[in-house]
Amino acid sequence: MRNLPLMLEFGALGEKKYTFFAPSNEAFENIPSRVSQHYQLTSNIVRKEKDDIMRYHTVLAELKTAEMVKNETVKTYDTDANLFIYVSNKGERFVNGAKLEGEEIIASNGVIHIINTLMYERGQSVNAYSYITTVGTQLSNPSERTTSEFNKLLTRYLENERTQHAGHFNARDELRGGHSKTVTVFVPSDDAIANIPQQQLTLLKADSTQLKKVIEGHLILGGVYHTDLLLRPEFNDLVAMDGRIVVKKFLGKVYVSNTCAQGLVTHGNITVSNGVVHIVDGLLGYVYSDAITLLHDQRKYQWFYSHVKTATAIANMLTLPRGTTVVPESRMYSVFAPVGVTGLDLTQDIDKLDSVMRMHVIKGRIEISDMKNNTKRVTMNSDQTATFYQVDDAVFIEVNYVRARITHGDICVKNGILHNIDAVLGVPVETIATAISANTKQLLSLLKSVRNTGLWTYLNDRTKRVTMFAPVDKAFQSMLDDSLGRKLLDPRYERNLKLLLERHIITEEVFLDTITDSKTFKTKLGDDIEITKEGSEYHVRFGSNVVGVIQSNMRMTNGVLHLIDGVLYSDDPSTGEWVSRAPVTSQCYILLALLSSYITSLTEYDDVITPTVLMSTKCLIQNRI
Repeated sequence: MRNLPLMLEFGALGEKKYTFFAPSNEAFENIPSRVSQHYQLTSNIVRKEKDDIMRYHTVLAELKTAEMVKNETVKTYDTDANLFIYVSNKGERFVNGAKLEGEEIIASNGVIHIINTLMYERGQSVNAYSYITTVGTQLSNPSERTTSEFNKLLTRYLENERTQHAGHFNARDELRGGHSKTVTVFVPSDDAIANIPQQQLTLLKADSTQLKKVIEGHLILGGVYHTDLLLRPEFNDLVAMDGRIVVKKFLGKVYVSNTCAQGLVTHGNITVSNGVVHIVDGLLGYVYSDAITLLHDQRKYQWFYSHVKTATAIANMLTLPRGTTVVPESRMYSVFAPVGVTGLDLTQDIDKLDSVMRMHVIKGRIEISDMKNNTKRVTMNSDQTATFYQVDDAVFIEVNYVRARITHGDICVKNGILHNIDAVLGVPVETIATAISANTKQLLSLLKSVRNTGLWTYLNDRTKRVTMFAPVDKAFQSMLDDSLGRKLLDPRYERNLKLLLERHIITEEVFLDTITDSKTFKTKLGDDIEITKEGSEYHVRFGSNVVGVIQSNMRMTNGVLHLIDGVLYSDDPSTGEWVSRAPVTSQCYILLALLSSYITSLTEYDDVITPTVLMSTKCLIQNRI
């Protein structure tokens, strides 16, 4: 922040002492892109906002670490907003969920504490109730932050409370800072409530008991939990005013649920005078539909819904009889619903359609927490088993060698649970080439090499059936550690790079789970490579070089893709490595150019045709061009 020095200057005025919570460098690096882009603007309004944020990090008093007590509230400098202090059982200190790091820094005009998060959401001077009913209803961005629709539900709830529970503390009292003093509240955005069919909202408003449970299920009383605190293990399961709120982190995002119905925190950490407000994308505690109804109601499931309805047996399986209140375990299902699918029509072959749709349904409820690495479950297509994988923070499901990433999980319905996925299971849609192109996080070096060597067309040909062992970026980087590897990556040896890549291609489909011990295959280049199984791991051997398979059996429209952690080359003399040959000389390029000229004009230069052809052919043979 450029305006940080302005705040530190205030200490020069008289004998005042200050406490400044200074975000670390890492804190600035982790600012959401929408926030950092906003603060790069140079308007007077943005400059004032930055000044206000720095003031929000400043307290007009000297507050040393040892003086901080649990659940303490302090006023910030020149504002009416609060900061909330939390002290863990281990003595860790937090301010608005930001953790204090390292030792405090004593200055002549106060004390500085380094924190791991920038508090870019400046605190509000109003209480939680006023924010929901006034501030949040007047914001200009309805998709992220407005609270008008939840306010309508809250109003109906309060009308019921006045007639049915007069004199009792209710949600409004707590939101104003009543009996419990502080509150954490999760507020569904207007868009979240708009996703609920109007008929279901009408039923909810008419059922005062259900509405009371839903409204009060969004409040945690007596605690201020910003998202950084919510992600700590001791706060993953919290008592709400009604029910319990469970917190999960998935793909770096924070999800909360009550009675299974969940919401993603889309705009969190709005600090108010008596706690914190988090905007979420779902109404907690209200499960109103069966699986088929949810698929019908939300546009993102349009492709999947239309295919499920055509496969009538699956549609019937996911539909509850009208009036069902208690669903037996035998009628519970886990549904993996592809979203964003275009241009794929499976309805012309009903038998295949039914088979594929069954691959997306598993009997019983499976939550994200149940999807441990290599966990297997039989799908409703009894011939196909689903396998779950965890890669970094992501969770994948694989059926019939086609893998899909779970993009949003644990969406509750009356007869089970639904997970959004990014691909259709059992039906490959990408070629090996396009799959490499789509995985630039791991295969950027390979992508460049495939394009530069002309192998893209071969690996993009849907008429072929080949297997590619794809080295990840770290594998190419490790080649720079030895002279042979550096030669292979030298642009002058481009032809050798192509031959090297051909060693990673087998001209047939090879699924590794069909190999029980070891098996040797001939590559496109003509070399032999050996695939071995050791326990649950697979390795590929070329000469003395052995590399590991880190992701296997990805079915493509033209074959199979496996990711490996090394490049298949070796300086073992027994391999007959060809890399030591000199690069193509400029003379050879000239001869090739003459040959090209001859081919395009067969009647000219008859006196040079024969020697040119001979010398060019010699170049081709020597350099394997």
